[in-house]
Amino acid sequence: MAGQEPLNTYFEEAQEDEGGVTEHRFEEPGYLRKLLPSSASLYGEAYANLVEDQYKFIVPNLTYWKRSPNFFPYYMRTAPYGCLLYGLVEAALGVVNQTWISFPAAMELEGIVMDWLGQILSIPEQFQTFNARGELTGGGGVLENASGHAIYFTLVSAQRRALVKLREEHPELTDRDILSRMVAYTSDKVDLHALAGCPLPAHLIVHGVKSDDLGRLSCGDLVEAIAKHRATGRFPVYIMASLCLPNTFACDNIQEIGPLARQNKLWLHVYGSRTASSFVSSRWRAPMKGIELADSFEFNPCPDLISTLDCSCIWVQSLDEYVVSIGDAPVRYTVTCGDRKADDQHFERTLGRLFRSLKLWFLLRSYGVLGLRSAYQERCLLAKRFLYSVRRRPELIIMNRSNHLSFTTFRVRGKRALTERLLDDLVSTPYGAFFEMARGVHGRPAIQFFAKSLDSTEEDVKEAAKVLIEAVRQPTKTLNV
Repeated sequence: MAGQEPLNTYFEEAQEDEGGVTEHRFEEPGYLRKLLPSSASLYGEAYANLVEDQYKFIVPNLTYWKRSPNFFPYYMRTAPYGCLLYGLVEAALGVVNQTWISFPAAMELEGIVMDWLGQILSIPEQFQTFNARGELTGGGGVLENASGHAIYFTLVSAQRRALVKLREEHPELTDRDILSRMVAYTSDKVDLHALAGCPLPAHLIVHGVKSDDLGRLSCGDLVEAIAKHRATGRFPVYIMASLCLPNTFACDNIQEIGPLARQNKLWLHVYGSRTASSFVSSRWRAPMKGIELADSFEFNPCPDLISTLDCSCIWVQSLDEYVVSIGDAPVRYTVTCGDRKADDQHFERTLGRLFRSLKLWFLLRSYGVLGLRSAYQERCLLAKRFLYSVRRRPELIIMNRSNHLSFTTFRVRGKRALTERLLDDLVSTPYGAFFEMARGVHGRPAIQFFAKSLDSTEEDVKEAAKVLIEAVRQPTKTLNV
C-alpha cells in the first residue's frame, strides 16, 4: 500500500529509541506554517506527493506513545489492539449510526455490551436490559463520547421529568418560569460546569452543598438546602453524588443520599469517576452500596480498563426518560427494537453517533473478565510501587494512599508555588511526560502519576520515581523555602 513503507520505517525507528518515544525534529511552535503553503493548491495533487509531505513534515513531529512504557500522563487513543481494530473496522464499514433502520447492529450491540460490562461491575439489574427472570426492566446502558455529555443529558432528563409534574402543580407558571426555578445539587468540591465540559442546561441553578470533613457531600446540609430552596419558591430536581473525585478522593455516601433523593423525588446521578473501574474486583465495591437508589450511574473505562477516549458508559433505570431528554425523532424513523425502544439519535446531540459499542465489544472479548481485572490490578501495583519509592521524601505530601486506585497524587510541602515550579522543572526534562498537573486537590495544586501504558514495568516506575526525587530538591532551593 502506498505510504505504508515510510510509516513502517517511522515505527521501527520509534521502537529503537529509548523508551519508545521519538525526539521531535521541529521543536519551535509554529514550525509547520513556515513549511507549508499559505493557501490550498488550485488543482488536485498526486497521492504520492501527499504521502511524501506527510512523512517529511507531519510524522517527524509526532510523539510515538503507542508502545512506550513511559506513557504515563496522557489518555490512550489507540494503544489497545481491540481499540485499534475498532477504528479500522468502523472506517471500512462506513457506519451511518443514526437510527435503528440505518444500522441495526450498532444499536442492538450497544445494549448487549453495556449489559456485559454492567455484569462485570455488578451493576444492579434495574440498570440492565433484563432482570434475573428474563423480563425487560425499562433500563439499560448507553455509550456517550464523554462524561461531561452524560452528565449534561442527565441534567436535562431531570428537568424534563420534573417539568411534567410541575406543569400540573403550577398551571399559573410558564415553562420558562418553572425551568428558571429548578435547582441541581452537588458537593461544593465539585465544579459542575468544568466537569460537564459544556454549557449546562439553560436557566438551571447549580448549588454547591457544603462537604463534610472527609470531603463527602453532607446529607444534613443537603436537607437544609432543599428545604430552604422550596421555601423560597425554587424547585429542587437533581442531585449528583460522586465516587472518588480526583480533587478530593472522597466517596459520597449513596446509602444516605439515595433515600433522600427518592423521598424528594429528585433525579440522583452517581458519577463513578476513577473509582468505578475498581469494581471489576469484588473486594473494592463498597462505595457502590446504595447504587440501586440512583436514577443513573456513569463512568469512563478510559484509561483504567484499557479503553480509549470517547467511551463513556452510563446506565439509567429508565431509558424512556433518558431518551426524552434528547428529543423526539420523526415518526417515520422510530422503530421498536425488541429490548430497546428508541433509536440511537435520541442518545446524542449530533445527527449521528460513532459505533462505540464495537470498540467495547472488541475490548471485552479480547481481554475477558479476568484479563480486565488483572490489567487493573497491575496498574494499582505500579501506582503502589511508585508510592513506596517516594513516600519517605520529606519534601512531598502524598494526597492519596488507597490500594484500589491506579494513580498517585502528591504535592510539595510548603508554598503552592513549589508544586507548580516542580512540574515546570519536570516538564523541561526528557522525563517530563511522566507527570501531569492534577485539578486543585483540597484547594491546592498537585501532581499526578499514572502508568497508562500497557508496557510499563516496575523498572519504568522506579525510573520515574528517581527523576522526581532528583527534581524535587530544585524548586525548594530556587524559592528558598
